[in-house]
Amino acid sequence: MGLTSAAHPPPPHSGGRGTLGHEIRENRKRIEEIVSSRAVHFCYPGGVYKQKFLPWLSNEQVISATTCDSGLATPTSTPLLLPRYIDNTLRKEIEFESWLAGVGDLLAFRRAARQRYLPLNVDQTA
Repeated sequence: MGLTSAAHPPPPHSGGRGTLGHEIRENRKRIEEIVSSRAVHFCYPGGVYKQKFLPWLSNEQVISATTCDSGLATPTSTPLLLPRYIDNTLRKEIEFESWLAGVGDLLAFRRAARQRYLPLNVDQTA
């Protein structure tokens, strides 16, 4: 069980379970040709995910999946909906260090609360 990550396009909005499974299997095969560990981790491309994807990922033996939602994973986090720190060239080193120390998430949450805006990227439609 490696720390290999595989990004796949989301399934088409017209359905997609078979398409997602096929994409995971194809990408897993390519990853495993390069590395010597099983690819069991998934990254939602572009931050797009739906609740209906979770059983599909489980069916493909995916054990964790990261979203583009900003936050720290905790013991109560859903393994297939993990938040993460998203780095980019506009981030300052001190901001990155705050996330490493575990306070960046708290500061981001407080800033969002002051703005009365808490982003939620989950599409609840089935």
